[in-house]
Amino acid sequence: MDIGDGKKLTCLGDEPYSPFEKEYVQNSDWLLHEAFCHYSQRDIFDPYEKNHSTVKDTYKLAEKLDVKNLTLSHRRYKPRSKKRIVSERRSTRIQRSLL
Repeated sequence: MDIGDGKKLTCLGDEPYSPFEKEYVQNSDWLLHEAFCHYSQRDIFDPYEKNHSTVKDTYKLAEKLDVKNLTLSHRRYKPRSKKRIVSERRSTRIQRSLL
């Protein structure tokens, strides 16, 4: 979606990225994407069985498709989650904004 001034917002809804969405996601200024849990907690919450992504999966996607800013939704975390988000973001070497 064009949000003015040549900026693009993409929302993938409540499911993981699918390759047919590449044209919409590539080079987005903002991506709203679900991240059900931290990668380190995937055995606790089973995101893949529920057709969801992890924080790390979402950051890797943003990095691969040159997304500038990322907003995560549909999160389910254990305590100390903000610290883990930063840790998973660093593991993918992404230096983008996170809301």
